[in-house]
Amino acid sequence: MDETGVIQYINFGDFEVHRAETRKLVETWFKQGVSTVATLGETDDTPFDARALELFDRGLVLYRAGKVSEATTQWRKAIEFDPKNWIICKQLWAVENPGKFYDGGVDYGWQREQIERDR
Repeated sequence: MDETGVIQYINFGDFEVHRAETRKLVETWFKQGVSTVATLGETDDTPFDARALELFDRGLVLYRAGKVSEATTQWRKAIEFDPKNWIICKQLWAVENPGKFYDGGVDYGWQREQIERDR
């Protein structure tokens, strides 16, 4: 996040500074200061879909109210609008597969399998 509160970089796991592609991404970000969204080594400057974010927010409200099934239904609808939104995907995955996220660490290999399956 920069000094004005704007998110300049997001990385969801698999951040390995010794990999050439990661190092290049970070160096470019430092030099150019451009807004970049990175997910599991991929770069995507596409803005989030407003409909997906609205459904994601509805799902969060439902989840916090203990309505897990209804929440996951909203998140699945959100993914239909924005299938590359890894925030939404990972939220759904974490709720449906807690062992892949909370039992001693995040299973990034499993996440890659889900990404490949959903492409």
